[in-house]
Amino acid sequence: MNPPALLLGLVVSTTAAAVVHLLRGATLRDLLSFWLLMQGGFWLGQVAALIFSDPFWAIGELHIVIALTGGLCAVLVFVVRHRRV
Repeated sequence: MNPPALLLGLVVSTTAAAVVHLLRGATLRDLLSFWLLMQGGFWLGQVAALIFSDPFWAIGELHIVIALTGGLCAVLVFVVRHRRV
């Protein structure tokens, strides 16, 4: 994967983590947790899309939709498991 695709993936996943934090987060710890989970899920989704050769919404070598879906799933699992009552 080339450096511009890596940078775009980092920017997109960081922006998504920031939006989730604006909607759901409360502390700096939440922001860090969302960012780490989004990075992990995003890049796992990217690897899965590469393995299965999924051409759905790819920008160059970066499969935006599948990667974002992976990141959002990781964050959703975290939010559901650590719900504040």
